[in-house]
Amino acid sequence: MVGLRVSAPVAVPPLHTYVLARDDNVVGVRAPASPVRGRVDFPDDVDDVLRFRLRRGETLRAGLVLLAGSPARLDMYLFGPSTTDVTDLRQEPLFEKTRALAADPLRLRATARSTGPHFLDVLGKATYRLGWSIWSPGVVSDLTVSNDPFTPNGDGRADRTRVSWDLRRRGEVVLRIRDGDGRLVRHVDYGREPEGRESFSWNGRDQDGRKVAGGRYRVRLAWRDGEGRLSRSGVRVTVRR
Repeated sequence: MVGLRVSAPVAVPPLHTYVLARDDNVVGVRAPASPVRGRVDFPDDVDDVLRFRLRRGETLRAGLVLLAGSPARLDMYLFGPSTTDVTDLRQEPLFEKTRALAADPLRLRATARSTGPHFLDVLGKATYRLGWSIWSPGVVSDLTVSNDPFTPNGDGRADRTRVSWDLRRRGEVVLRIRDGDGRLVRHVDYGREPEGRESFSWNGRDQDGRKVAGGRYRVRLAWRDGEGRLSRSGVRVTVRR
């Protein structure tokens, strides 16, 4: 793979790189499966094609950073599952250029309309770094709190609230609670969790065991599968003193 260095929000996954028919790098030759790493300065045109398997409704977010000394001549395109030639834009409905791309050629955000392989084409002239993630809706579902508001004053009534959720795919789970100003007050890293129902009981105290002030708090659950897929869900709860 030429002119490419990948930085993902999680560990670099086993991405597959493909060179399709009429690709400028190696015509008609498919590259072997491997993690995409390293940097190569490439003085000529870049036409790099990366293959992502997306489920319907998942959103691919990608961003390019030009490395020092590179001319600003890059663009990104996303093609659908039936693509046979990324250079032929007449293959409707394979060409899925987004409205956001028209405003910023270094950013792409596109939601898959069908399940299957999708192809991200980086076209232009530069040495660059690519950051990407796949947002998967609905992996964390039915996020609720049992008591809202709750009154953690030690009287035995509504001293705690139970945060519950359903996890629909295995993955790493982190729970964060922030106050109205966005400050982190509680953090729980569950590590890798199986599918199923889970819960967390909050007593209205911060990470150091101190009572938090009364007010509105945001509970957010974040999931990732370790291969670039992410999902989040949130709920609010009120502490009364």
